[in-house]
Amino acid sequence: MIIISFFLLVIVIINKKHLLTRILIIILLFIVNLRPMELTSEVETFNTNLDILFVVDTTISMDAEDIKETRLTRAIDDIKYIMKELPGSNYALITFNRLANIVSPFTFDAKMIETAADNLQTEDILYATGTVIDNIVEPMELLISSSSKREMSNTIIFLITDGEFNKNDDMSGFSSLSKYISSGAVLGYGTKEGGRIKLNPDTNSYYTSRVDEEGYLLDKDTYPYKQVLSKLDENNLNKLANNLGITYINMSNRSNINSKLKEIKNGINYNTTSKTVGGKDYYYFISFFLIPLFLYELVIYRREL
Repeated sequence: MIIISFFLLVIVIINKKHLLTRILIIILLFIVNLRPMELTSEVETFNTNLDILFVVDTTISMDAEDIKETRLTRAIDDIKYIMKELPGSNYALITFNRLANIVSPFTFDAKMIETAADNLQTEDILYATGTVIDNIVEPMELLISSSSKREMSNTIIFLITDGEFNKNDDMSGFSSLSKYISSGAVLGYGTKEGGRIKLNPDTNSYYTSRVDEEGYLLDKDTYPYKQVLSKLDENNLNKLANNLGITYINMSNRSNINSKLKEIKNGINYNTTSKTVGGKDYYYFISFFLIPLFLYELVIYRREL
């Protein structure tokens, strides 16, 4: 619009004929370019004093099928459920297997965390060496120590795993994190009876050589090969929760976490702000006046040829 207005202004300067019509067109185009609008709706947004850190186990055992679909898919659904119950919080996400990875530092962008959670996958069996639980102490401390510096913030931890850690893992390092943590829970996924692990052929390099005809992971340390059975280890999960100073919750049923969420909600402080969004445009009404003026200019132009 600005370019058209400038072009017409040049024409007006060069050719002084039909001056009034062309000045009127320029004025109307300039008004259209301003896009006059009436703001029509107001929404209320709020932030809480909660910094919620999700720490998710992405080892192969989280593909076990002893709960609906797999442990990991259930965990992803539960992350979104927690976020829905505690909206307006500051969220962060860490994953761990043989290594720990900060997927996202703290952010109020809930959609980004949900998308990151939806894209979580277990590690490639080519690189799998089991869960090295003490690897996550450092990245957790990095995030929650910065969270504790935010005025009036409460740091909440949800650590999601099946508890199948390497035997030599030392969980005592987690006790140093308890001073930063206001509340939260270690969430246990799986059953004591255990479940078979079906590998995803799209993410596993050794897919065909490590599975049976149905795609389930085989233990090839002894012959005849048997399907690997992954079991929930609540002993490890309770130790981990005790070191962190938080609760252990068995997530065989999602409702098991509701009392913890209710407890957290009772400590929430809301910062509420209002902002106006949306509006009704008026520029197209002005366009109706431009149509006859442009037609008039076209007629004049053809006559002058």
